[in-house]
Amino acid sequence: MLPLNVSEIVRAVRGSLVIGDPAITLTPPHTTDFPTQTSHVPWPPSGISIDSRTAQKGDFFFALKGENFDGHHFLNEAIRKGVSLCFISEIPQSLNVQLYDFPTIIKVSDTRNALKLLAKLYREKFGSKICRVSVSGSCGKTTVKEMIAQILRSGYPTAFSPGNYNNEIGCPLSIFYMSPEQTYGVFEIGSSKKGEVQELSALVEPRVTVVTNIRLEHSETFGDLKEIAQGESESLPFLPEEGCAALPHDDSFFNFLRSRVPPKCHVKSFGFSNQSSVYPTDISLHANKTRFTVTHQEPPGKVREQFECEIPVLGKFNVLNALAAIAACLFLKIPIGRIQEGLKHFRSLPLRFQMIEFNGGGLIVNDSYNANPGSVRSSLESFAESFPNRQKCVVMGDMLELGAFSQKEHLEIGKLLQNLPLSNVILFGNETKTIYDYLCSQPVQNQTAVYTKDRKELLKIVQPLANQDHVILFKASRSMRLEEIVEKIVKNSS
Repeated sequence: MLPLNVSEIVRAVRGSLVIGDPAITLTPPHTTDFPTQTSHVPWPPSGISIDSRTAQKGDFFFALKGENFDGHHFLNEAIRKGVSLCFISEIPQSLNVQLYDFPTIIKVSDTRNALKLLAKLYREKFGSKICRVSVSGSCGKTTVKEMIAQILRSGYPTAFSPGNYNNEIGCPLSIFYMSPEQTYGVFEIGSSKKGEVQELSALVEPRVTVVTNIRLEHSETFGDLKEIAQGESESLPFLPEEGCAALPHDDSFFNFLRSRVPPKCHVKSFGFSNQSSVYPTDISLHANKTRFTVTHQEPPGKVREQFECEIPVLGKFNVLNALAAIAACLFLKIPIGRIQEGLKHFRSLPLRFQMIEFNGGGLIVNDSYNANPGSVRSSLESFAESFPNRQKCVVMGDMLELGAFSQKEHLEIGKLLQNLPLSNVILFGNETKTIYDYLCSQPVQNQTAVYTKDRKELLKIVQPLANQDHVILFKASRSMRLEEIVEKIVKNSS
């Protein structure tokens, strides 16, 4: 993080100075030396702390509040560690400040909002000349963001949000990775309710925005598909003149999304349809990689480029993710060679269609990071198309946060499972009972369905299938913690 003056900080966060000199400039720790792998980027950015346990000397400390924590309780610990600035929304009675050695303290109405406001100041001051790309949508955001970041990093200084830090805390924190010497910034924008994408897009102010797709997600707080589309489209009006929206051509909400793009902006579509600006042909799945030919046409029918691409991951949905990244990078006039090289060296983050081989020839596809109906369907279909020499087993946990849509959407997944070449379907949780009941009522020859709510029993059911004859896909919402079962299976097989 780069230096900021106390008085400009106070104005930016709309706070009041409790302790400190408004004339001084604070210089928190700063580094622009990013690791070569996106998964190794330190979190949070140097100079910012939201956790007293990891606070460093000179940091800016935000006393955030949540349902189960309050950073104000740990203010003294942060001060003892030598932070240079504290943002608080209340003055704790336990506050212990030594007059000879104290940090600057700024009181604000809401420390989370102060984090966003400081990030906005930082972006305006140090990131104004950086070309910023945002990635939003229902599925695939993190993968697309990682692909774009990998492509851009292959030739240009690039800041990006690591992992899936895309919410009201993670996105603002990611802004502090920017420095004036960088060329690009890639930021993931997540949402669980209306207005969230709008708020974070106003913070990022992207020149290019990618919307991956529109699928049912967070329906308890977001609503139906139309409301989700409305929410995910909130990034588009923030595009500047001559900006670009990369949009999913095959999505049923494509025309709606396109209608939200400002008049003087460009639209690049991506998809499997040959009416897309960027589309694939000759897709071939190999043991650990996928190859395909990319056609870039604009306008439709006028081919500008055709080139080969290779990604070191499986799944047609990952081809679609790569096309989204390619569309954004082509608008930025990134050379095709850099696009090819970046995608070839892309590394997927853990728990996202992650292949795990272990002793005895066993193979697991761990796709347990999260699940909504769209991502489950894509994962199952890609899994079914792969691994022709093994019997395919699926371990599926609940898709959560679907609200009133839950039973219907689980039933639809049951119908899909019934028609896939699977030897075993193992269902875990409460909501998947709907799937089990359906499969039992409509049995399929050579397919066995089992249901349990007990984690120990689940492990007993799955462990015998972890051998050289089978491949096992794990898919569920994050809070189902299926990755713990994966870890135990691998450990028991070693």
